Amino acid sequence: MSAFTDMLDADRDAVFLNTSEFAEQITLYPKGNVDLAEDITAVVNNDKLIGTNEVDGDGVTPESKSGSRIRETMHLHISATITIDDRDRFLVQGKNVGLRRVLSNDGHMQVLLVDYVSAIATKTTRTAF
Repeated sequence: MSAFTDMLDADRDAVFLNTSEFAEQITLYPKGNVDLAEDITAVVNNDKLIGTNEVDGDGVTPESKSGSRIRETMHLHISATITIDDRDRFLVQGKNVGLRRVLSNDGHMQVLLVDYVSAIATKTTRTAF
């Protein structure tokens, strides 16, 4: 490793993945297995970015007997040293989210696109007068 690469890794851990700075603790469930759960540090971005939620045009709103649901997405910035599988699940800010895809991995940090489904409305039945 070069001195510059070592500095990048040090900054990643000391600044970006520091829970006193930008990051927070989340739980990783490798391949969805709760028995293998481990706490990891991530920068969580769940702002309403254009194209990330149904209201912005990039989600689905499935109808069911229990009402409408909306798929919402967020980005997780984690260390590239963490091995990711497409079946991984995470507990982030009280939400159980699943991995959609790895958006980028530069060898130091990786950005994951994750999503979850939340209820937004209850189906109502109209009665004729």
